[in-house]
Amino acid sequence: MNILTEQQGKVLEFIAGFIEKNHFPPTRTEIADHLGFRSANAADEHVKGLVRKG
Repeated sequence: MNILTEQQGKVLEFIAGFIEKNHFPPTRTEIADHLGFRSANAADEHVKGLVRKG
């Protein structure tokens, strides 16, 4: 079973809500800004982790 980390859960929740509201996904920069990450690359790493976990 692939359990999400707390940060991955926050990323997933933000992405899902953003898509529901805007009908398209957020950019890496939007994810980073919303969650307080220092860079878009940090957001990208969390998204990659979500993809790996399915």
